[in-house]
Amino acid sequence: MSAYLRVEDWVVKTHGISSKKHWLDWSSNTQPFCTDEAIAVNFVPKSILRRASQQTTLALDAALELTLGLTPDYLIFASQHGEITRSRELLDAIERRTDLSPTAFSQSVHNTAVGQYTIIKKSNTKATSIAAGQKTICMALIEALAF
Repeated sequence: MSAYLRVEDWVVKTHGISSKKHWLDWSSNTQPFCTDEAIAVNFVPKSILRRASQQTTLALDAALELTLGLTPDYLIFASQHGEITRSRELLDAIERRTDLSPTAFSQSVHNTAVGQYTIIKKSNTKATSIAAGQKTICMALIEALAF
C-alpha cells in the first residue's frame, strides 16, 4: 500500500512576499530576505483583525484565500508554537496580579486560527490544529495521510 499527498495550491504570507512569483524568486536567490514591508491581508474580516494576533491573522488569511469557493473535507492548521506569545502574556498578567483580558484568554489556545476560520466561513468542516514544535510539519503530514 502506498500513500501520497498532492499539493493542489499554496499561499505564503510574510513581509514583502505577496505572491507565488515573489516566493519563487526569493527561494531561488541566495541573498537573505529582509524587509519591513507590511504583510498583505486580504480575506480576514476587520472584526477579527482587531482581536487576532499576527500569527492567527496570517494563518486565517492564507486559509481563506486557499479555500475561496471550496468546501474542504478536512482542515489541518499547523503552527510550531500555537498562540504561545498570547499565553505567555496571560501568565505574566497572572504573575503581576492584573486583570486578564477575556479576548486574550479566548484567543490564547493553539486552535484559535482554525476556530476563527470555522466561524468566518460558518463551517462545520472537520478540523484539527497541531502545535508540535520542530515536528509540526511532520505531524501535520501524518495527520493528512491518516485522514
